[in-house]
Amino acid sequence: MTATSANPIGIQVVRESGVEIGFGKWLVVASVPAVTAILALPWPVARFFPPGVEETPNAPLEARNALARLGPLSRDEWITAITFVLMVSGWVFADALKLGVTIIAFAGLGLLLMAEVLTIKDIASQGVTLATFLWLAVLFALSGQRNELGFMGYAGQRLARYLGGLSWPVTYVSRIATYVAIHYMFVSQSSQVLALLGVFLAVGIRGGVPAPRSWHSRCFSPVVTSR
Repeated sequence: MTATSANPIGIQVVRESGVEIGFGKWLVVASVPAVTAILALPWPVARFFPPGVEETPNAPLEARNALARLGPLSRDEWITAITFVLMVSGWVFADALKLGVTIIAFAGLGLLLMAEVLTIKDIASQGVTLATFLWLAVLFALSGQRNELGFMGYAGQRLARYLGGLSWPVTYVSRIATYVAIHYMFVSQSSQVLALLGVFLAVGIRGGVPAPRSWHSRCFSPVVTSR
């Protein structure tokens, strides 16, 4: 949930559709593909891309020597480390504490600014990064409006027609494969999440993939408009 900005954005997208994903639920579900990948990937990677150096007996000693040359942690490094632990802990227990992940992120930034680990000048120098966050905010707002206006449900109904008659496991796997395959048509994971996650979730539900009933009824309830 905390590895990339696309993850909390995705959680917010599905939350608007009535699905709540907490840290505990995410940890349990994500552990299955994560542990599988950890166990399965080393062999094919080593087989097709064999390492140039297979033994590094001096690595632990070199690492300890490098750390010794760096010396003890500085004041700013201690503050950064403590802030990091507090923020990750806040994200883990966000549901129990009734806190938003955005609030926790801003609190961490505020703490670093108060301690003068970061300065306004540091932030001003990151113009490209700030512009990216502004664009993400715009994309997120557009995504929310599409959901509120019923576009997600409509698109899901239209796309699901092409999957009629397929079992839900086939629908589930085909949606994931398609989602991954078209990733490089987008400039970032976040933009893909904002543009497609809601639609692909809707298609999956239409294809019979199990999901909470509250989400199903909300996503595909008739859209009523008034003039």
